[in-house]
Amino acid sequence: MADVVMLNGTLLARPTIDASAGSAALLLGHSLFETMLVRPKGNCGLFRLDAHVERLAGAAERLGWAECPAKDVLAGWAREAARAFRKTHAGFGRLRLTALWAAVDRAPDVLIRVVPYAPPAGPARVLTTGVRVPWTVSGMPAPKSGSRLVYSLADKLAAEEGCDEALLVDERGRLAEGAKSNLFALFERRLVTPPVSSGILPGITRAALIEVATGAGLLVEERSIGREEISGGCALFLTNALWGVRPVAELDGAPVAEAAGTAESAQCLMDRFREAVEQGTE
Repeated sequence: MADVVMLNGTLLARPTIDASAGSAALLLGHSLFETMLVRPKGNCGLFRLDAHVERLAGAAERLGWAECPAKDVLAGWAREAARAFRKTHAGFGRLRLTALWAAVDRAPDVLIRVVPYAPPAGPARVLTTGVRVPWTVSGMPAPKSGSRLVYSLADKLAAEEGCDEALLVDERGRLAEGAKSNLFALFERRLVTPPVSSGILPGITRAALIEVATGAGLLVEERSIGREEISGGCALFLTNALWGVRPVAELDGAPVAEAAGTAESAQCLMDRFREAVEQGTE
């Protein structure tokens, strides 16, 4: 069996778990999760695992929920699950680490599931929606929560138009993030991405791309992106742990117009990111 399921550090013989009908995780969505790509290389094939674990544990602390298992324990479980998957599957895998709080004053159960995954082969078709990012708490980064209703709605709208991803907007209607990704716009040698303060998820791959771009000598600006700004010509990218850096070929039914001088910077950025992933995969 290619699927791997682990509960609280124990590999399960069957891919199901029991859940209380009255748990906060089930009734109120009190869960946090991290998604990672398991690559068929390295010791366990994971990139920036510690950053993912840190984000989950940090979100639990800010929300005031009972503490997760120690971060080194969570990371160890993820590595074990990834290695178990690779024993039975030669390709890529999608690992989801989920902390589920039956009650927020009690330690969560930790579920890890790894399933086969085929990374997308080409650029994305993207739809701008009127769906707003739901997290608006000033000074607190958005958690990666199991409460996904808003993002699921945006996903549905995009799928109805034959698109791969949906863009959500901020309170002023400016482009914010994808339902499953962070957004970047490259204008020649200037890379722009919406700020975490706008309510977007502080993506792990987002942070990695910012580091790579800065090292490549690009000017990185964290600010809002207006829809009209895109029409002047740029390269658009989406980032997440499964896709890495994925170019956008089409936005709202029209090809993305690339500004003169941007193609070389875009290719350099993507090449450098791939190198960083090659070097940083465990």
